[in-house]
Amino acid sequence: MTRTMAAMMGATALTMTLAGCSGEADTADTEGSEAAASEEAAEHGDYITDESGQLAEEIGDEAIANVNERLASKHEESGRDIHFLIVDSTDGEDSDTAAAAARSETDADAMIYIAVNQQEIAVVGENIDTQEGEGAANAIITAFDNGNFENGMMNGIMATEMHMED
Repeated sequence: MTRTMAAMMGATALTMTLAGCSGEADTADTEGSEAAASEEAAEHGDYITDESGQLAEEIGDEAIANVNERLASKHEESGRDIHFLIVDSTDGEDSDTAAAAARSETDADAMIYIAVNQQEIAVVGENIDTQEGEGAANAIITAFDNGNFENGMMNGIMATEMHMED
């Protein structure tokens, strides 16, 4: 599934040129679990790769951290691993093909692939067919068209995860 972001041309670069019990033992267990989750997240690395260099400029480091936290939380809760890859260009390759190839090089269950120069979004992954991928891309594009890139990414996460549960 590829969705073109024709309406996303704008003033900026990525505007798309883009019942626990209480008690001391439980507290220690929780702290230990949080530390283990934190270590796992650190070992995993970021869920967003911005090869274009435009994302931080557009939405800022805090928003990127928020999206990464959401992806890490979803991964911890469901075991589903969703990644974003933002590139300048697909280098002439179909964006669905490029997204699938990028996904195969990671441990990601799903890849949300944004090609800035082509103004395309492709969503590929486990249990995601073409129509579902298009729906997830539309969820992203709607927010992007309104200049809200962080919400667009969050919309994409929710839509992608929903289809992965099938």
